[in-house]
Amino acid sequence: IPEYHLAICGTGPANISPLVYLEEENKLDSLLNKGVIAIDKSLNVGLGALGEYKITANSIGSVFFEIFKNCDSDLFKFINKKSSYSKLKEYELTAPPLPLVGDFLSDIGRFISNKIINNSNSELCLSSQVTEIKLRTDNKFEVTYQNLLSPGAPKKILAKNIFFNIGGIQTSLFKNYKFPDGKIVCNSNEFLQGKEDEKIHELIADRTEPIEISIIGSSH
Repeated sequence: IPEYHLAICGTGPANISPLVYLEEENKLDSLLNKGVIAIDKSLNVGLGALGEYKITANSIGSVFFEIFKNCDSDLFKFINKKSSYSKLKEYELTAPPLPLVGDFLSDIGRFISNKIINNSNSELCLSSQVTEIKLRTDNKFEVTYQNLLSPGAPKKILAKNIFFNIGGIQTSLFKNYKFPDGKIVCNSNEFLQGKEDEKIHELIADRTEPIEISIIGSSH
């Protein structure tokens, strides 16, 4: 079984942030030289589900630039040329739309992806889904993942350390729950993507009484 210093399970904003920090501190190459494998079921590094959410960020745009303390860094020179950077700068003092933040993070993800791919000790596995993680008696993590584009036997790797964050999407959240008739149920991922807008509009049309809303979980 191939062994790595670090396994990154999920390459959305949460898991990519430490890599961006290390790059800005000129320490990412050192980490990649030790051996890193990054696994994500999507085709994009850094984006996660943000590009699909039809709401604004919960912070002003300037927050997304705080990491760049060195305007001479390779990452800043790369991102400074992207349209996502200039568009996000227009929201420096206001809350930007999340799809725009998604474009920005996706561009940063391309930079990080290239760093991983071009390091002979590290590996990037996209279109691959982590299915199991075990902590062995030797304190190493055994990670099992499946390539979604070429079904076959699952692959396994060992890692001394692990970053695990695969987002807050719960596709089977309501599978084991029964709700009273007349209740409208949707998960937060679909709600934030606007897939339930028509249903919500029908619910509130011509109503004068308050509507009760229950939120189960808080991943989003």
